[in-house]
Amino acid sequence: MQEFFYDQMPSDLKSIGLALYLSVLGIGSFLSGFIIWIVEKTTCGNGQDGWISDNLNHGHIDYLYYLLAGISAVAFVMFVYFAKSYVYNGERDK
Repeated sequence: MQEFFYDQMPSDLKSIGLALYLSVLGIGSFLSGFIIWIVEKTTCGNGQDGWISDNLNHGHIDYLYYLLAGISAVAFVMFVYFAKSYVYNGERDK
């Protein structure tokens, strides 16, 4: 991904491309923590263990992985859509 940001940016904005690359990694980390927080808040209640529990026998971490697989599937479909419509810089001049 770093190579994509560096290669496809105009030569005057290559440092901005690298900054965007690092920003994407940071945003992904925050989104990961936000998803965990949302899952904990929505599945815990009334003194019951939620999906993420200290006791693996009472928790349902498998539901969390199903949720993450669903999010990944949606992201993959979006990636395929945008990748098919993208035109590389080297091919625009032809």
